Amino acid sequence: MKGSELRLIEYMEGSKKRFIIPVYQRNYDWKIENCKQLYDDLIQVIKNNSKTHFFGSIVSVYEPSGRNTEFLIIDGQQRLTTMSLLFLAMYNLLEEKIIISEDESLKDQIYEDFLVDKYQPQEKRMKLKPIKNDQKAFSKLFNSKDDYIKDSNLTINYSYFYERIQKQEITIDELFDAICRLEIINITLNNEDNPQLIFESLNSTGLDLSEGDKIRNYILMGLPKQKQDEYYEKYWNCIEKCTKYDVSSFIRDYLSVKQLVIPSQKKVYINFKKYVEDSSLKIIEILEDLLSYAKRYNILLCGKTSSKELNSCINRLNRLETTVTRPFFSRSIKAL
Repeated sequence: MKGSELRLIEYMEGSKKRFIIPVYQRNYDWKIENCKQLYDDLIQVIKNNSKTHFFGSIVSVYEPSGRNTEFLIIDGQQRLTTMSLLFLAMYNLLEEKIIISEDESLKDQIYEDFLVDKYQPQEKRMKLKPIKNDQKAFSKLFNSKDDYIKDSNLTINYSYFYERIQKQEITIDELFDAICRLEIINITLNNEDNPQLIFESLNSTGLDLSEGDKIRNYILMGLPKQKQDEYYEKYWNCIEKCTKYDVSSFIRDYLSVKQLVIPSQKKVYINFKKYVEDSSLKIIEILEDLLSYAKRYNILLCGKTSSKELNSCINRLNRLETTVTRPFFSRSIKAL
């Protein structure tokens, strides 16, 4: 593991670089208040004439990939994605001539150094590759506003930057200058490092992840990238949909069935990890079993069976919020 101080723009600069958010990472979830704080900080950098401003750490795994240089982002995806949104808002405002820069090359510099590889086909141009749903929303921001996915956090935060920049509290040239003063700790892992242990260490020091997030990480992180994508698409994404994206509660109920003990809400990940290690099951066997139970769980959440009487009973149980019964019913109900 190597760590060094580095300007953020040096880390992001270069059309051949690719920043891949692995499928075991959570979705982008920065809110407007986080973006507001970032923009306020950038304004203060200019007003105070600060030489540098610390922007946190970025932990990545270097993955050589043909003509490109790929970095799998282990920690720092929220900051990296947010900066890409800010750059894109700056570029679009310059492209639309809503904002004018004193530097005629700034628009092209932002687009070609920090956002795309213009020599790649359209579908492969973007330097940042978020996970599935986020990737779709991010790619739409390069198109017509009519195509935007409006309820995505990426679109919401992009729109915030797009509107905030137009207030011109500082000029766009000063904004770019402030970004150039952002400094990170760049931590690159090598083959001897264990990404899972490093991820757990980062989480223990304040990374706000759900128990389901940590379990997804535990299952997928140790696999080769090809298997990560395959298992995420075939199993984990389906599990998320079946459980209405409340994987933490689902796995708590799953463990209650398997271990005959209800784990603490704050120790679902620890209990799941112990269950996997004690069972000696392969990852694919765990995922297949989880998906099987998730399909049953979905019936308990949504009903929608062929039986009106059963649907009515499920709806009543959900209105009464009798979640404690779900482990019991998930053992007997068949996925329809």
